[in-house]
Amino acid sequence: MFFLETDKLKTLGKSDQEIAALPAKVDAGEFTAFDLCDLAAQAVDKGVAKYGILHRPNTGPDFQMLTASFGLVPYDKQSARLQASTEALKGFYGWIKYCVDKKVIPTNNTAMSWDAIEQAAFTNDEVFALFHGVWRVGDQLRGIQAQRQG
Repeated sequence: MFFLETDKLKTLGKSDQEIAALPAKVDAGEFTAFDLCDLAAQAVDKGVAKYGILHRPNTGPDFQMLTASFGLVPYDKQSARLQASTEALKGFYGWIKYCVDKKVIPTNNTAMSWDAIEQAAFTNDEVFALFHGVWRVGDQLRGIQAQRQG
């Protein structure tokens, strides 16, 4: 659920082959969320993007889905109960802090409006990576197209 700007990857010196290989590296555990944060930091440091990573400004399922990358299994089938893992949540929040400390995720991201995030990501091309669910992208792109035409 991370959308990366291919052109920005190329500006950072990534070849078409490296870009095409990225999903397999993620699946193999060879490119982690921390690696993404480091790469996004390069994009910000080199002026390729204003924002390294942006995410939704409010609660939503995107966050729960990302916590799975840190080992959270939110549902115990045997007991038919929701569950939480302190270690998994520490890992997730540790990653968020890592990215904020590197100035990749802005400290005010949760105070930004949806409009500001969508403008930065879809209209102004200021974002290296967008942590975002796929269910709104179509509507957002249609809205941006309408803005550009009108």
